[in-house]
Amino acid sequence: MTHSEMSDFIAESPNDAGIRFPSHEYSIPSKTQPAYADSPSPCPCPSTAKWRKSPMMEEYLLCMGIWSWALLYSAYCFYQTSQRLLPRYLDYSDVHRVDWLSDLEGIDLHRDHGDTEWTFWKISIVKVFTLQSLRVAVRHGVAGRWSSTFGTVNPAINRLIVLAADMACCWCLIGLPGLLYHLLLTGLFFVVGLSKRKILVWALAFFIELGRYFVPVEQYLIVGDGIFDRYLLGMTTYYLLLRSISFACDYSDQPLGTTVGTEEQLLEQFVLVLEYQFFLPLYFLGPHLDYNAFCLKNAPSGRAIDWRFAVRIGVSVVAAVLMVEFFSLFLYPFSARYDREMLERMSLWSLAGCGYVLGQFFQLKYIALFGMFGFFSILNGINWSPLPVCVAWVHRYSLMWQHFDHGLYVFLKRNLHIPLIRTRIPFTHISISPVLSSFACYAFVFNWHARHNHIAIWVGTNWITLLLEKIIYSKVQDERLRALLNAPVLIASMVSNMCFLGDSTNFGWQLLKRILLGNTLINVLGVLIFFYSASFGGALLQQWKYPKVQRARNIHHSVFC
Repeated sequence: MTHSEMSDFIAESPNDAGIRFPSHEYSIPSKTQPAYADSPSPCPCPSTAKWRKSPMMEEYLLCMGIWSWALLYSAYCFYQTSQRLLPRYLDYSDVHRVDWLSDLEGIDLHRDHGDTEWTFWKISIVKVFTLQSLRVAVRHGVAGRWSSTFGTVNPAINRLIVLAADMACCWCLIGLPGLLYHLLLTGLFFVVGLSKRKILVWALAFFIELGRYFVPVEQYLIVGDGIFDRYLLGMTTYYLLLRSISFACDYSDQPLGTTVGTEEQLLEQFVLVLEYQFFLPLYFLGPHLDYNAFCLKNAPSGRAIDWRFAVRIGVSVVAAVLMVEFFSLFLYPFSARYDREMLERMSLWSLAGCGYVLGQFFQLKYIALFGMFGFFSILNGINWSPLPVCVAWVHRYSLMWQHFDHGLYVFLKRNLHIPLIRTRIPFTHISISPVLSSFACYAFVFNWHARHNHIAIWVGTNWITLLLEKIIYSKVQDERLRALLNAPVLIASMVSNMCFLGDSTNFGWQLLKRILLGNTLINVLGVLIFFYSASFGGALLQQWKYPKVQRARNIHHSVFC
């Protein structure tokens, strides 16, 4: 099987989107070849000039206009609903002591506090920002002033100083028990990774997750009694396990670090793994970076910072934070998603607007979080900050999976999807099909998001709809027919996604009931027209937008920027 045949991940054809996927094998970088992942290649998409001459250009623009109007009108309807819900939520908060909304002193405005994750990070931002800044100061101090003051210092000593700073910061955040727990997990995967057997790596990961499910050891390791302390230890553990698997799998394929042959080389390799595991900017949340990519991108301490890239990411973070904080004064989707009675009484337009606003807030939140940690990665010499794409113009959910959390996507593709396709069933010459391989990837996502019922619905529905999407976009060539067939698939994907964003099955069920079960035939046809417009007009937007997304990653995510 060729690499192009294996590059379909979760039912997506890369040539349809003009996207170059990361290759499974790494090669030594050269001046003409970027070292990792999204290497530049001629985009197979039609040029902008060709699209401007398309005879269907007016039809594309009309569909984009219809879809844009539907999104804005639904958001406006939900804004009106939010203002009507305001007295209800204020009374509920007073009676039940639940801070759904909070008053702003001196201003007749109220802020939605239903997104607990965003609230956690706002509470801890000063501490996290201070530790990240100290890490940057230590790294550049080792490379600059300290070396000039004390003369030439061994680069190995510099690395150990920075590693010690990383681990000290991690100690401050999760406590000594949590740090020792992470060191234990790192050691276990390091030993198993040296065997270069991926089946042992995944077996270890499975038994660790099984043990964490039946014996939640994290609750005994928490320093402090706050909810954020539990959240932070759990989140850092998940990402540490992701990096552990990445190291073990990359070392099995083609290690870019030290080849272990002597005790000295073994120690040097272990130090490199510790640097990867406890690299502070990517220790908390992501975006995930594979081990081999980290080895290639981990620049020498004296390398200049790409300030242009850092400023661009910093501006994106500030803009995202300001937009979340501003619009949460007028729109209350996170509180509304838990209000079962009001969800049943909302109009379909308001309910759809609530889902759209939820998606926009979710995207802005992760632009802020991924961008903040990516910004500090850039300051520490690693240009890695793939920001989520805007959910409003994604007309195919396969593209959402590829480009929202790109680090997780690359991890699943390289370490699970492709290896499974290459695996033959024991005692036969039959290879595992891409369908089963993609199912394994979604099973991993289900476990990653804590195995709730609404997560199972979201993951299972997305797996089925993306397989249908693959069939449509690979077998049907006519653009109009393709958009028509994709419209109900897009509706099903959107409804299941509302189970995820709504944090329960109720939100998705209400949407499904309003669209199909409790709706007239005329209204159902109207919904299909809107989603047909999203599919058809999105094809034009895809050809214009995705090359820009890919070009940004080609420039900023390779080793030689």
